[in-house]
Amino acid sequence: MLGLSSLTRNAIVALGSMHALGGGYVPGPRIAESTGIPQPYLSKIMLRLARAGLVQSKRGFRGGFRLARPAGQISVLDVADALEGPAWLGSCLLGLDEKDCALICPAHGFCIEEGRRIREHMSRLTLDRVALPLLSRAAPPARGDHAGT
Repeated sequence: MLGLSSLTRNAIVALGSMHALGGGYVPGPRIAESTGIPQPYLSKIMLRLARAGLVQSKRGFRGGFRLARPAGQISVLDVADALEGPAWLGSCLLGLDEKDCALICPAHGFCIEEGRRIREHMSRLTLDRVALPLLSRAAPPARGDHAGT
């Protein structure tokens, strides 16, 4: 079964957290706390997302990270392409390179067509639709004050 890498999945959760926290600049530690993603790993993710133009960063007081555009305009495909590169899906079921696949792979046409369909569907899945369900599964347990229990 096709699945996104943990890097991409964690990036989507982090972006979803930023969306859920109101859209302004969110400090990295706050994102890490709300998602359960370790701060050093989150920093690497956010740096790559900033380089790809999906987030903006600001240092100093009231700094942090914010979405570069509304969550409804950032697709899962945008995130996957930014972190994994545009060829992350692959093009051959048997793992052949493009030239050999086109010549000898009996599933070549199927892979090309299904890859196109997957990319098309992922381009319609936006952060505002997928992030909150993922975030609810990723968030660490709430820290409650259990004094007196």
